[in-house]
Amino acid sequence: MGKIKNREDKNTISQQDVKINCVFRKKYDAIFFSFKYLTNQNKYSLDQFKKSQNIRDDINVLNMLHERLKLMSVEGWAGLEKRNKYQGGRELLDYSQINFNAYDPMNDLNLSNDTKIMSIRFGGNKYRLIGYKSKLCPSVFYILGIDRDFSAYDHGS
Repeated sequence: MGKIKNREDKNTISQQDVKINCVFRKKYDAIFFSFKYLTNQNKYSLDQFKKSQNIRDDINVLNMLHERLKLMSVEGWAGLEKRNKYQGGRELLDYSQINFNAYDPMNDLNLSNDTKIMSIRFGGNKYRLIGYKSKLCPSVFYILGIDRDFSAYDHGS
């Protein structure tokens, strides 16, 4: 493998490198998914599927989640913003409105109570994917939690 001239081999990426690499976002409307900050509260994490009694339902939910992620990655942010919330578009919420916390022990995301997060419906409006669009790299969507029973935030009446 070749070596880049005048570049030390550190295997690290600085925030500046990320900013430079994310400039392509202006040309390509892509969404990349990160589970780095997925809550560790079982009810809203992927761990909820480990101890379930209904494997068939779990597989269906995971398949619907996969379809939603695939559609979002194909359509990009522009496609997500064109849809209304009932058609799989985004609904903006304040971070203080959700009933779980992102797993962010180092406070890298710096989420305050009024930070806008997104709720995206999937599975025929039965479920919600809750996440945050990165400010550092706008192509990254951090998945914070998955709501299967309308308990992650007040859905109104």
